[in-house]
Amino acid sequence: MLLSGLYVITDRALSRGRSHEEVVAAALRGGASVIQLRDKQCSRDELLAMGRRLAALCRAAGATFIVNDDPAVAAAIGADGVHLGPTDPPPAEARKLLGPGAVVGFSAKASP
Repeated sequence: MLLSGLYVITDRALSRGRSHEEVVAAALRGGASVIQLRDKQCSRDELLAMGRRLAALCRAAGATFIVNDDPAVAAAIGADGVHLGPTDPPPAEARKLLGPGAVVGFSAKASP
């Protein structure tokens, strides 16, 4: 799957008090074609619930939905893919969980 267009990454620390849903809805209205859910502060259960809501918003808008860090969460909510970092499960493991059509991104270097 080729990703193109406006790619928006959610981050609670940068959202100025807005919820992920508010940020994603605004991004989709603005023409975003890819949304990546990134929230390193919430619990797995919260991530699953939030991810399901955001995946539904993305599907309705025809946008691709990516989950950060956790291929099992991405699979559980039916996300289009996952983005992994150097401390996350390996891309091959994500590919097994998500299948050949899923987006599997990888950052080779940790963020500063």
